Amino acid sequence: MLISATIGACALVLSATPSLSAGSSAATMPDYVTSAVRTAGANGNEIERAWRTVPHAQRTGMAFLIEHMPAHDLRTLDAEFLLEHVDYAYRAWESSPWKGRVSRELFLNGILPYYSVTEPRDRWRPILRETCLEIVAGSKSPSEAAVRLNQEIFPHYGVIYSKERSRNDQSVSQVVEEQKATCTGLSVLLTHACRSVGVPARLVGTPLWADSSGNHSWVEVWDGEWFYTGAAEPAGDRLNDVWFGDRAARAQKDVPVHAIYATSYERTGTIFPMSWDLNVHYVHGVNVTDRYAPRTTGRTGTDRKALVRFVAYDQREERVPTRIEVRDTSGARVFAGVTRSDRADMNDHLTARLQPGREYVVHVDVGNMTRTVPCRTSADGEPMTLRVDVHAAANGWGRPGSGMEESKE
Repeated sequence: MLISATIGACALVLSATPSLSAGSSAATMPDYVTSAVRTAGANGNEIERAWRTVPHAQRTGMAFLIEHMPAHDLRTLDAEFLLEHVDYAYRAWESSPWKGRVSRELFLNGILPYYSVTEPRDRWRPILRETCLEIVAGSKSPSEAAVRLNQEIFPHYGVIYSKERSRNDQSVSQVVEEQKATCTGLSVLLTHACRSVGVPARLVGTPLWADSSGNHSWVEVWDGEWFYTGAAEPAGDRLNDVWFGDRAARAQKDVPVHAIYATSYERTGTIFPMSWDLNVHYVHGVNVTDRYAPRTTGRTGTDRKALVRFVAYDQREERVPTRIEVRDTSGARVFAGVTRSDRADMNDHLTARLQPGREYVVHVDVGNMTRTVPCRTSADGEPMTLRVDVHAAANGWGRPGSGMEESKE
């Protein structure tokens, strides 16, 4: 399904929120608009035309976009793109049942923005809006609408998680056309789907989990406060319920590479670091680590758990669903579950929370057989990952160590 042509590449240079009096005239451009027109160079006429043509009631939104617009976008986006985008954004906000709960500031920074990170620019609003309106029909709150979108927008477009996507930071049209994406592309689609129906939303992520197991992106939506959810990973009708909660709880606010950030169109003085290009310094964000990893003391003894993650893979090194059961030395079952397939996020693993420094026996179901292997959790509670070679397990584990590989993190 083709959404639209891509509009340029991404570069973000943000500044402070513009101050605009209600009586400003389209004939008299504020200094920041004049400056933006100069920065736009040969495209200056398009930026000026967008400013002069926008309806008075939408002038604040256009002013916000122009004042904060990346230099590259000033040089490439045309007036039609900007006018269409602003018009659809205002309609989304003003027609939503929860408009009275969404301030102008939330609208400007949470609904109006036309990008999330470094994805190519495209005209996603006209296509997403009609589809998303049908999905959220009858929703009484932004959170209810966001839950419905997360449940239905990905199946609607046939989009699945896959590392075979064209790039990390896909645009909406690329995600829909390729029907595959990883966490960032999925989050871009869900963020814009929410914005298309007036739900304030923003992309959130960490460049590297504190245990160095990888990066991740997800989405926050506003409903009186910010709630979070994994894109294409709905937890029933719940928000703030994600597979990466344990990892997020270990985030480190004062270590930039291990902190958690929410994107912001508006300048914040904080860079939003992106694992696919840590040299990009023009995407701004807010450090929201405390929401996920509140500072606590006294987490010792029985409060501390050892995280054990299980990954099962076949001869092609693809993850396959495999039933895992963990028993203690008395034979009592303490954990059971099924490992994730290759359609789950690459860092989403079946995870057991066990007592540190204990002996356990792991039971692996392979076909009609059950294989067992001993496991000892780390005494200091550090996470560990057990990789199950299903082919080796089916053949009696093969050579020593080939069926179950253990790694500390």
